[in-house]
Amino acid sequence: MDCNLIHSNSTPIKKVSLCSKATWNSKPLTVIPLDSSTQQQIQDPIDIAFDSEGSIIVTDLGTQSVRKFYEDGRVTTLYTTKDLIPISVFVNQFDDDAIYFSDHADNTVKKLSKDGKTMKIVADHQFLESPMGIYVDRKGNVYVGDLGKNRIVKYLANNQGIQVIGQGEIGSPSSVYVDEDGDDAVYVSDTHSNRILKYRSSSITGGVTVAGGQGTGSGLNQLSGPYQVLVDSTTGSLFIGDTYNKRIVKWAKDAKQGEVLSGTTSIQWTAGMKFDRDWNLFVVEQSKKRVLAFEYDASSCKN
Repeated sequence: MDCNLIHSNSTPIKKVSLCSKATWNSKPLTVIPLDSSTQQQIQDPIDIAFDSEGSIIVTDLGTQSVRKFYEDGRVTTLYTTKDLIPISVFVNQFDDDAIYFSDHADNTVKKLSKDGKTMKIVADHQFLESPMGIYVDRKGNVYVGDLGKNRIVKYLANNQGIQVIGQGEIGSPSSVYVDEDGDDAVYVSDTHSNRILKYRSSSITGGVTVAGGQGTGSGLNQLSGPYQVLVDSTTGSLFIGDTYNKRIVKWAKDAKQGEVLSGTTSIQWTAGMKFDRDWNLFVVEQSKKRVLAFEYDASSCKN
């Protein structure tokens, strides 16, 4: 897998659909850092996102910054302060590549312009305590995992107020994903409860466990500290960063157990992860200060 493939144009709409038999190359490529130069180094990466040009946005706790890694090898610091504690990041490609990131330092979610020149706070400590995962839907609603209060806070577009999802039901919401190309359900990685919850569209209570929830452990029906969840709308499969088990799990729709993606058991500590437009899977390996990419095998879905 060469870097030109990995740093391809990244858009919210995938070129092709996945199938239930989809597989990935078991030998990942390190895409950050690309080389040993000082500018390529990351100190304590947490999360990643893609902009529409294929650049990778990284939240780096070690340098207290939000950084952009361009496809040509350039690196730019978009935002940094001495008190910054950047956690999750989301790029809204329907809003000129606006960059949203959660900041534990002041319990806010900040919105950056794509060049980092303008910043505004879009969610603050009035409703948030230790904000984690972020998802911004195509209508402009902002979903935030509120770790301190164990809930999802949905900030309605155009300052129309908030909705609270999962109050009293979620143990620790590390990430949130909205299946906009499917049934608009909201998925939450409930890290301390070792499970993934699903909330039906427009529901604020009644979350259903759709993966894990069988206590902590390494069995295929178990998760241990799941940090990130992604959803394939076509098949309904979940892709879960099973952090304490040091693996990535694919969990088919309505399945009682998952399957471990080949090659992912070598990952020491899974933090954020994202698919690019070609279904290559990018994973932050926090403990080794790098970002890995598992190449999607398109031939696995041809027949």
